[in-house]
Amino acid sequence: MDLRDIDPADLRERIGVVFQDFMEYDLTAAENIMIGDLTATAAAARAS
Repeated sequence: MDLRDIDPADLRERIGVVFQDFMEYDLTAAENIMIGDLTATAAAARAS
C-alpha cells in the first residue's frame, strides 16, 4: 500500500514505539494509559 494514499491521522494511530532498553517510568496508571491514548482521561484508569 502506498503511504501517500493513507490519511496522516489514520497512519499516526497505527504507529507505535518499542524501546530496546528496559526502563520504568514513574507514572500513575492514568498517566500510563494517556501515553498510549492521548485522548484518554484519568477516568480511563478507573474504567479499566
